[in-house]
Amino acid sequence: MKRNIIKVSDYSVTLTGNNIWMTYWEIAEAFNVIPASVNRTIKRMFKENVFSECEHSKYIRLSNGNHAYVYCLDVVIAISFKYRTHYTDVFRKWLTDKVKEQHPPVFISFQTKDLYGY
Repeated sequence: MKRNIIKVSDYSVTLTGNNIWMTYWEIAEAFNVIPASVNRTIKRMFKENVFSECEHSKYIRLSNGNHAYVYCLDVVIAISFKYRTHYTDVFRKWLTDKVKEQHPPVFISFQTKDLYGY
């Protein structure tokens, strides 16, 4: 399986491609948090049915020959909102900037009528 990861530096975010699937320790490294904490958070999200485990995780063979669970971009985004580090802040800002680029603001004007239709 060809997979890509997210790398967060002091002031930038780099994606190695569009197919984001990361192990819990890669997520922890990207956001500068403790790997065991990320693993517990992921397990809790699956247990509480925040995400479907069969849709948001895969068990794959890594390039070094070991096997590990990897998690999709949805899980990575959710985890970025769980922790408060400089790197999660950089990632969240990058994420909101990307959303704003893709979807310019839309202004909708509503006119309301009073009880008499005026």
